[in-house]
Amino acid sequence: MVGQERIHSYTGLGIRRGIWQQWRRVKKAVALRRRRAKVFLISMADPVRRQAMQGLREYLKSALADDPDMWRWLRRWIRVVVDDLWRDVETEVDVAVEDVRKGIETKGRCFQDMQSLAMIGTTPSRCSWRGLRAFVLYHFLPFDKSIFGCIKDPVFCILFLLSLVPDVRVCLYLAILILFAVPGPLDEYQLVQYIMAFKGTQFLCSGVALALSGGIQYYLCVEDDEHHSCATRGPGSSVDPRWDMLDILGSCALTWAGFWLL
Repeated sequence: MVGQERIHSYTGLGIRRGIWQQWRRVKKAVALRRRRAKVFLISMADPVRRQAMQGLREYLKSALADDPDMWRWLRRWIRVVVDDLWRDVETEVDVAVEDVRKGIETKGRCFQDMQSLAMIGTTPSRCSWRGLRAFVLYHFLPFDKSIFGCIKDPVFCILFLLSLVPDVRVCLYLAILILFAVPGPLDEYQLVQYIMAFKGTQFLCSGVALALSGGIQYYLCVEDDEHHSCATRGPGSSVDPRWDMLDILGSCALTWAGFWLL
């Protein structure tokens, strides 16, 4: 020990370590005071933010309902609707500001703490209905993965490709909705993502993709000698209309069922 202390004294290693430790302590103290200052500034801005939100609400109501020729009942209805919607807007803003405040206090850990969320609840048995429900819902609508993480999951890719097929999509989303409801409880985040994914895939497959394929079929069924075979090779000639009705009505019914379950 004496020889080691003597080497440290000769090389200055102990002095450098002491200076580095002091510098780290000062750096942590400065970062802590900086975070506290940011939290204090956010708290100071709360009254100003609330006044600005109230002023924006009154401006919106005056812009929508101050027409002198507007009916009185319609004017009152618009003001009531704006007030009701604005409560939700203020709640969302308050939640976002509180999340930012907590993120500053905890150095951003509250936004990335996925492990604590994964520990909530009990793990169901794989050979049970709850195990099947957890497996399908987690791979289809995970809570801890972005779209880039979902693409790496082969189960998600299989479910996504099945959702692109118009006739299969209704059956797939019906099964997922049943998994949502039985045995419960329902998760609002997954229900909203369910509705958005359902309508998004319907727009891409039953809207854009079918429009492109229909235009190509129209182009190919017309021949150069002004004759055509669109009655047999045109758009919709090889599709059973009952399946199309099932896809359209099923998509509408399942979407509204998701809204009803919210």
